[in-house]
Amino acid sequence: MTLQLLEHPTLCLALGAGLDLPQQAARARAMWLAGRQGRPPLLLVALLWARHCPDVVQSLEQYLDALFADYRCTPEGWSETQAARQVLAALNLQLFRRRQAGQCIAELYAGLLLVQGDALQFLQAGSIGLARVHGAGVQTLVGRDGMALGAQAELALVQHGLTLRTDELLLLAPQPLLAVGDLQPLCQGVGTLDGAGLGQALRPLLQAPGAAARPAPGRHG
Repeated sequence: MTLQLLEHPTLCLALGAGLDLPQQAARARAMWLAGRQGRPPLLLVALLWARHCPDVVQSLEQYLDALFADYRCTPEGWSETQAARQVLAALNLQLFRRRQAGQCIAELYAGLLLVQGDALQFLQAGSIGLARVHGAGVQTLVGRDGMALGAQAELALVQHGLTLRTDELLLLAPQPLLAVGDLQPLCQGVGTLDGAGLGQALRPLLQAPGAAARPAPGRHG
C-alpha cells in the first residue's frame, strides 16, 4: 500500500494505490493547473484502472502522462470541463481504433475530478465510482459498469456537477472496491481525521488488489 498526502489551504487530498496484480492495477494522479478565462485554478485528479493488461503499471503511467499533456494542449477557449471531456474522447477513439485493428488493448476505465473553487465536476468513463462520505452516511455515484474505454467509437461518459461541502469526504475508486469496502470508519471520522488518521482509515481499502483511492475532505477554513 502507498499513500501520498497533498496539502493546500482549502483542500486536503490523499492519493493511494492498493495491491497490484500481474495484469491489473490502478493509479491516481493530481495536478494544479491554471484556470481559463479568469477562472480560479483547477485541481485535476485522474484515476485510471486497467485490467487484462501486460506491463500494467507502466501502461497506466504512460496513459496518465498523455492525459495531462493532452489537457494542457487543448485550446484556451475551451472550458475546463470541455477540455477534459475531449481528452477522454480522444483516448477512447485511439483505443477503439487499435481494437479494430486487431491489437490487444487493456480493459481501461477512467474517472476525472475537476475541482475549481467550491465547484466540482466528476466525469466517469466506465466502472469508476465516487463516494460522498459524511456523518449521515454515504452517497455513491456510479458509472456504466463494464463500459471500458475503446469498447465503442463514441465515448460513453457520465458527468455529475457537484458543490464541495465542508463536512464531507470524497473517495474516488473502482466501483467493485466501493461495493465491498467498509466506509463507516470514514463516516465516523469526517472532519476530524488528520493525515495519520486518514491513512489508517484508508488502510483496509488499500489492501484490495488493483485498488486506488483518493479521498478529498472538503474545504477547511
